[in-house]
Amino acid sequence: GWVSTASSFQQLNAGDSISINWSLGCDYTNQQITCLLYSDSIIYPGAGAGFYSQTSDSINIGATGVKPSGWCKSCGFDNNLSYNSKIIADGNGNLYLINGKIFSSQDGGYNWYPLQNIPHNGEVADAGFNSRNELYIVTQNSGVFYSKDLNNWTPLNNGFIQPQTPTAFFIEDTALFVSYYFDGPYISTDNGNFWRKMLVGGNSQRFYYINRHPDGRLMLFDDWNTLKQSSDNGKTWNEIFLDYKYANYSIYDFKIDKSGQLYIGSGDATLAILDPHSFQGTVHTYYQWNASLQTVNN
Repeated sequence: GWVSTASSFQQLNAGDSISINWSLGCDYTNQQITCLLYSDSIIYPGAGAGFYSQTSDSINIGATGVKPSGWCKSCGFDNNLSYNSKIIADGNGNLYLINGKIFSSQDGGYNWYPLQNIPHNGEVADAGFNSRNELYIVTQNSGVFYSKDLNNWTPLNNGFIQPQTPTAFFIEDTALFVSYYFDGPYISTDNGNFWRKMLVGGNSQRFYYINRHPDGRLMLFDDWNTLKQSSDNGKTWNEIFLDYKYANYSIYDFKIDKSGQLYIGSGDATLAILDPHSFQGTVHTYYQWNASLQTVNN
């Protein structure tokens, strides 16, 4: 698990108290936390653990439990996850949860730990890795950032007009794509050193779910549920007519698998699976008559 940072623990007066939260791990039968107490005369604030003398007192707190079988809740992330939280994986199989902050898991999703040193932590809207395990993030109001080690970050914002409220983010080794609510979509072919607007055309101001088909086509949706594709890396675009049943009310997610099949999640809990050439396919609906808004995403 993990322990929150106490608000103040360097200097205490008689009768003062400290409050921390201990979040248990999910897959450990026996768990223990040790609290150490140092008196003022034997601690050197900021000097590091190696300068601490022998503890004045300590206490061990333990917990035991049995891991649930089947589906069980993960541990360590904030409990106020929004419905559009996203999980991605790096090339080593580590998982990353994006929900304003970024949490990582190295045990398949049992336990999650908040990443430190994230720029504009709390307003990360999306993230993606390239094949070299280099991470790119887009923030709600401050543009795109890039890191090779998850500690040192470089802003990549040259060319944006209004980098606020991102609607799409897609990372490749040779090209980066981002779109904002009133600005975009953009492409960069030099690792974010400069972003160039793509002229998609049509009556839309907003673009979503940028994806690359295995045959090289770029695809995205506009805010009128119109599917658009480009065969020349975003220089020119043409519209694809979709039957309404495949794009019910509003689009909430769009993915392309390795074989090239298209997956569209839309309103009334609708999932469509389409052939990428005929744009025809099957529709599955999971709608229940007990809610006003039901979507398929992630």
